Amino acid sequence: MKKTMAFLTALVMTALSMPLSSVSAVSAYAQGDVDMDGLITGRDAAMVSMYADGMLTLTEEQQALADVNADGTADDSDAALIYENQEYPLGDTDLDGYIEIAGGTMAVAIYEGRETAGEYSHLADVNCDGVIDLKDVSVILNLYSLNGNGLPHFTDGKYYYTGTLEGIYLNGKFPFGNGDSYMTEYPLAIRDLDGDLYITGRDTQLLEKYVNGEGDLTETQRKDADVNQDGTIDAEDVDTLHRYEYFELADANMDGTVSVSDATYALESYAQRGAGLVRAAVQDADTLRADVNCDGVVDLSDATQILTAYARRGAGLE
Repeated sequence: MKKTMAFLTALVMTALSMPLSSVSAVSAYAQGDVDMDGLITGRDAAMVSMYADGMLTLTEEQQALADVNADGTADDSDAALIYENQEYPLGDTDLDGYIEIAGGTMAVAIYEGRETAGEYSHLADVNCDGVIDLKDVSVILNLYSLNGNGLPHFTDGKYYYTGTLEGIYLNGKFPFGNGDSYMTEYPLAIRDLDGDLYITGRDTQLLEKYVNGEGDLTETQRKDADVNQDGTIDAEDVDTLHRYEYFELADANMDGTVSVSDATYALESYAQRGAGLVRAAVQDADTLRADVNCDGVVDLSDATQILTAYARRGAGLE
């Protein structure tokens, strides 16, 4: 808060030294609020950085808002100032100060028309191209991954995501490469039931429990659970969804294989929650991956189930 106030004070002092016409031209928004949404965020820094690299066009008003050091040019030095004093990072779509899978989920819902864009929905347009699509989902998830692994989000003085877009298997589409190409949609309603943005064995497990009367689904999940769209949720839907899994059940760390490391992942998640070392929202993402018995919590029973699956596979029983 003190840093933000100091930043704003400096901006006011700079504004007072500017000609009145220059100040009035941008008085409706604070310096640094390049997307003019009333907030100073990582998206503003990204827009300035992309503008400096010739990747984005800004209006005259936006250029004036971007020139926070008042040197007459909107460039990477301005992007750096905005980034250092941002209220919310790039990819924080719900304005809680963190980058989370929930941001990707919101972007998907808007992209698919299941959610109406709200006042700050544009924050999900993290590549600043004016539309919210699967490219944005991929960037958010990549930023989330970097954050979770303690790696720097941005390099070389750039404040937009410059890495490759990791493919996301999502509702019958698989973006790959630079995100411009997509597989043809499957002629089935392949849906991500647990909200982790991947089609996994956990989705199949949730569906199978529902069909067997051992669990419940939300209204939205029930709409998506009729995979073959025959009007009935049954074992045939379970079998069909299983065929399209991208990660199998018990592959908690999503590395493509079931091993001891998956059980370790579950145990670490369990221990961190017990020690209060993980925020609930972050733990939710871990729960989606390691809660293999689908009871809503990651605990010793999940680790045991993962080890059992690993042992059975090693013994040639699966």
